Amino acid sequence: MEKLFVDQSIDINAPASIVWEVLTHPDFNIQWIHEWWPEIKEVKTEWKTAGPVQWMTGEEEIGAEGRVFIANPPLLLSYSFSVIGKEPAMQEDIIYKLEEIECGTRLSVSVGDFSDSEEHIACFPGAVVAWSKSLPKIKQLSEQQIVHL
Repeated sequence: MEKLFVDQSIDINAPASIVWEVLTHPDFNIQWIHEWWPEIKEVKTEWKTAGPVQWMTGEEEIGAEGRVFIANPPLLLSYSFSVIGKEPAMQEDIIYKLEEIECGTRLSVSVGDFSDSEEHIACFPGAVVAWSKSLPKIKQLSEQQIVHL
């Protein structure tokens, strides 16, 4: 079976340090996460290698959880993501690579593999759409920060 990964990138007119901040700071990441998951209220994590990540849908309600594999600011962030209560349990590994380019930063995201079950395969089109919404929002938020500097 062919492996299914979301693999998208976007060029952002901002330095990698600003893009990193938009990816990881709670004031910003909630905004681009809302592009595809409006029920999320907070992301609880310190974005440290081997540390936990929790996506909160309520004050004490965890919607998804994961673990940070690599946190190397501002160039690489990798973590697992698993929705709570979803059966069968499905986990995606998410990797952000930030590369300095002439006009700013190229942000690349890779998510998957979605080919491990029929249920997970069915989630793949929604994941593609979610990142097609999130990346432009990350770009917008990052470029707005340049204006405010």
